[in-house]
Amino acid sequence: AFVSHFVLGRLEECLEVLINTGRLPEAAFFARTYLPSQVSRVVELWREHLAKVNKKAANSLAEPQEYENLFPDWKNALKTEAYLKPQRQRAIPADKFPRVPPNHERVPVDEMQQAEEQGSFTFVRGPGDDDDDDAGDDFEQAPDTTEQSVRAPSPLPQKKETAPPDPAPSKTEMDDIEKELELDLENMNIDNVDTSDINLDEEDLLED
Repeated sequence: AFVSHFVLGRLEECLEVLINTGRLPEAAFFARTYLPSQVSRVVELWREHLAKVNKKAANSLAEPQEYENLFPDWKNALKTEAYLKPQRQRAIPADKFPRVPPNHERVPVDEMQQAEEQGSFTFVRGPGDDDDDDAGDDFEQAPDTTEQSVRAPSPLPQKKETAPPDPAPSKTEMDDIEKELELDLENMNIDNVDTSDINLDEEDLLED
């Protein structure tokens, strides 16, 4: 279920799968990477669960609302999540795959900052949003820039033209070939074949 949601860009569903299956540490790291606005909520769940085993360890878990200094570039992370959300919600047609840059070639923070400079994206945080589980959802959605950031399709390698394979012989042709072979066998004379130099000793054959 997790993988299916992930390949479809349904990050919120991925997070819920981890939470509902008790994988709270994984859920916290997943949120830190893809859904920073949900980190505080997940860390609180993680603390409650861990406190049943080790209260001291639970209290040592930091979350960004209390210790933002421990989360470098936190504000940019929240902005980038909001910037990418409209793109995740849009299904890209399969025929545009060659023009869509792979994720490992993208730098989302740089894309978000460039969109901010161009005025195509504005991140808005209202008062009290820090205490909202859906923090980061209050923003002006940027237009989908997937098409703007796509690269020109690279030329496809030219396929070498190869001659089509010879057609298989028809049944009539096969019958003719068999008749010719039978005639050749009938006319073959093996009485005068000299076999004096041929060794048919079984032991010698096995050794060979």
